[in-house]
Amino acid sequence: MDKHENFSLSICIPTFNRGWALDRCIESIVSQEGFNGEVEIVISDNASTDNTEDVVLKYKNKFPQNIIYCKNPVNIGMEKNIAKVLELANGDYLKLLNDYSIFENGSIEKILTIIAENLNEKSIIYFKNSTSRQVKNNVKIYNLSNFLIKEIEYLTWIGSFGIWKEDLLNITNKDKLVGTMFYHVLIFLESLKSNNDIYCYENKYLISQKLNSKGGYNLFEVFVSNYIGKIITGIYKQRKISLLTLYFVKIEFYKKFITKWIKNIVINKKYQFDKRNWGRIIFKEYKYYPMLYYSSIYLIIYYLGKKITISLKDNAKKNS
Repeated sequence: MDKHENFSLSICIPTFNRGWALDRCIESIVSQEGFNGEVEIVISDNASTDNTEDVVLKYKNKFPQNIIYCKNPVNIGMEKNIAKVLELANGDYLKLLNDYSIFENGSIEKILTIIAENLNEKSIIYFKNSTSRQVKNNVKIYNLSNFLIKEIEYLTWIGSFGIWKEDLLNITNKDKLVGTMFYHVLIFLESLKSNNDIYCYENKYLISQKLNSKGGYNLFEVFVSNYIGKIITGIYKQRKISLLTLYFVKIEFYKKFITKWIKNIVINKKYQFDKRNWGRIIFKEYKYYPMLYYSSIYLIIYYLGKKITISLKDNAKKNS
């Protein structure tokens, strides 16, 4: 494994058994005009058993000075693999990337420009991936409270995460941040000082390749108990945000995330996540929030409407 120096941007990709997706991911980086001596790709392979290594070596042979590849002898878990890929990186700014993401043309150059503009002050940068191609580097400046209210749903996505190498090195006891499945979120929050502004750059940076399925863990436990109950409530207990901010953050998360995933997992059964105790988990966190009860009525109506629609279609088929 080689070490390189003098990069402005390190694109850090933790991966496991997605060689087919990683191939297109890396190609979307190296094929751009912005991919040059300022950019390195760092890949931490979590003991994949597919063709991941062959895929990476194909590109490493072409760009030996720009690609670092490390394959773990055993699977160390998602969070530790994220920590490892960040530690391996050498750039001024470290940007996480899902192995199934693809950079839009011109995105690397845009990110390099933003890094250069903020290099001296090491401003806190957050890359929000827009769903619209019309948005071009629309920057908004938030304090922590406003940022959480506006971005609470998207903060968990590793594709939006980035941190200055200098700030990462200044965080102590990083091992203690492992265990909630949101190591990157905790790292981002640890990097913030009380008076930091957050520069949110919105653009169409990435598109996602379609995965066969999602699942493998209890989504409600991870996102409601861990993310909201431990991490976001923990920020309030540290007096970094007010009780009123916490209230609005939790309301926004319920509207934007929880309702959507109750539909996807519990009602429509679109994804095969573990949903044990989902109602109890949500009730424990939201029992004092009127939103819980209003939305429950809405979801019951939605469920009944779906059942009636299915029944009508079935009867129509029988009578045809």
